[in-house]
Amino acid sequence: MHTTINEHGKHGNDDAPRFSPPMITGMFQQTVPRRLVHREAVSEVFLTDIVKLTSDSFLVGAQWPRSHSFFGLRSGRSHDPMLVAETIRQAGLLVAHEGFSIGEDVKFLSHAKSFQVTQAGLELRDTVASIALMVKCHDIKRRRDQVGGMSLQFSAYRDGERIATADARMSCVPPRLYMRLRGVRAFVDGPPAVIPEPVRPCLVGRDAEADVVLAETLMPDTWLLRLDRRHPVMFEHSVDHVPGMAVIEAGRQAAHLMLGRTGMILLSCDFSFAQYVDLDEPCLVTGTVLADDGDSASVRVVFVQGGAEVAVGVLNVHEDLSA
Repeated sequence: MHTTINEHGKHGNDDAPRFSPPMITGMFQQTVPRRLVHREAVSEVFLTDIVKLTSDSFLVGAQWPRSHSFFGLRSGRSHDPMLVAETIRQAGLLVAHEGFSIGEDVKFLSHAKSFQVTQAGLELRDTVASIALMVKCHDIKRRRDQVGGMSLQFSAYRDGERIATADARMSCVPPRLYMRLRGVRAFVDGPPAVIPEPVRPCLVGRDAEADVVLAETLMPDTWLLRLDRRHPVMFEHSVDHVPGMAVIEAGRQAAHLMLGRTGMILLSCDFSFAQYVDLDEPCLVTGTVLADDGDSASVRVVFVQGGAEVAVGVLNVHEDLSA
């Protein structure tokens, strides 16, 4: 990780840096070590480099594949916007480990995550999408000499143009504290005894039943979170809780069901996580349409487990002009 930055200009009037290929040297030559982004398979690592700009700001390189077994749209003409969510997930971990020397045995608790992306930025072109990600950390919490949490702001650039912004807030939990926090649930592992039947894949923008994360219930606009811990991407590595990416995907699928249309593309979302969503207890997903003018719509999705709201998301979808 020895990239050099030659210079940067300004983008519009918002003081956002504007990048062009000559300004970034060697950021996309290889992936970062998979352990730094909590992935088991090299093929699931999207980040390629990190450069420390200041004590709390970083430049991160990423590449999006032209096709992916899970992060893909049925239209096949755009990158999946969930790649933005996965990229900022990986970038937050990389910054924590490389930028703040947070140990690899530390656990991370996500409190909030949001992003917005342009349709033009998701355009599928003849080559992979090389992304320059500016990361600014703030509200950094410290326990003695260790970082206990932080908020992160992201700006993503493709071919010098800003295509996405994102925010995240997370806590960094030492192993001993994590064991006290999770108790016996820290040892939950293995596939569940019964996986409920999924809703029809075509209704949620999916082709394969294995990629569907919702099951029908008898209640209106309410589904059961359906998870198979054998899924090769959502559960690519061992975890004792439902990954945040699976929660966001469930929100997207609920939006499809609420609207009754799959020809829509997710362009922004805002999620908050009150606590871990556990694997050993049913979780209900309830959706409400906040607005719908035909070309765009907004949906609120609530996740309830053990009688408590464990996660809430607002998703904004628009007509997929590439479809």
